[in-house]
Amino acid sequence: MSIGDRRVRLTVARSSRQWAVLPLAAGTALLAGCASAPPLQARIKVVSDERMEIFWVRAHPGKEGVLVTGQVRRAGISKPALGGHLHVTAEMEDRHQPASVDTRWTGSLAGRVRRSARFSVLVPAVPVDRLRSIRVEYRAGLDAAPKGKAAADSPSVPVAGGSHDRI
Repeated sequence: MSIGDRRVRLTVARSSRQWAVLPLAAGTALLAGCASAPPLQARIKVVSDERMEIFWVRAHPGKEGVLVTGQVRRAGISKPALGGHLHVTAEMEDRHQPASVDTRWTGSLAGRVRRSARFSVLVPAVPVDRLRSIRVEYRAGLDAAPKGKAAADSPSVPVAGGSHDRI
């Protein structure tokens, strides 16, 4: 066998391995696309704040409500975010009281580098077919308890289990 024949065999072997990976990559992309539900077409309103920037907000249908995900970052290096939380409100077409949930972002926004952090929250008991709009806003302080109502009767339901990293 000559050196030229060896080169031809190696080249054919490399190209056949490269083509063998292509169907595997296409199948993986197809499964990943089918596994997640497409984002909802509800109107999403983001309320900006001088300390916190909320961006890339998406809403997906969930088994028990609407899953709202997105990212946050400090609005500027000189303006630190002083704690706080995100207030997510879902308005339905036939309900007078919107469903609202408070959540935090995962990760730290502190430091000299302007970095982003993710958030994800499930707004429970929201029928996807009657969802009118979603509002996401940053609140620096704690929410006040509604007057004349017990905490169990309140439409705001805090979600437990989220990360509470200091910023």
